[in-house]
Amino acid sequence: MNEFRENKEKGFPLLNVAVAAVRCLKTGKLYGIRFEEKSRNRWIGDWAFPVKENQASKEGYDKTTIAGSFDFGETYKGCPYCESKGIFKCSCGKINCWDGVVKFVTCRWCGGKGELSGSIDNISSGSDR
Repeated sequence: MNEFRENKEKGFPLLNVAVAAVRCLKTGKLYGIRFEEKSRNRWIGDWAFPVKENQASKEGYDKTTIAGSFDFGETYKGCPYCESKGIFKCSCGKINCWDGVVKFVTCRWCGGKGELSGSIDNISSGSDR
């Protein structure tokens, strides 16, 4: 935390970043995606990392909401388990990875099934500080 205060005092802008909890559609395993707000309400996912179940709740990866448009940067390698580079948001509000091909999916959080449509305009997340 001191590093961030020092940077602010030196006139460097603080990054607006958040981590979203995501489940792998193929394995059901939990991971996080780090999003950075590159411009107002424009969020770019730049990397993903495995997360233990107890770590996600401890870190509060679902305590806040980020809103706007979502995309992925060149450094994003995809889901750490299956390498899928897309995501979808279930009607339960949770995020799953997505291969960009399959249109009928089963949410790995709630078990809900359905055909994908629309776009994501907000994601539950936590701080990356």
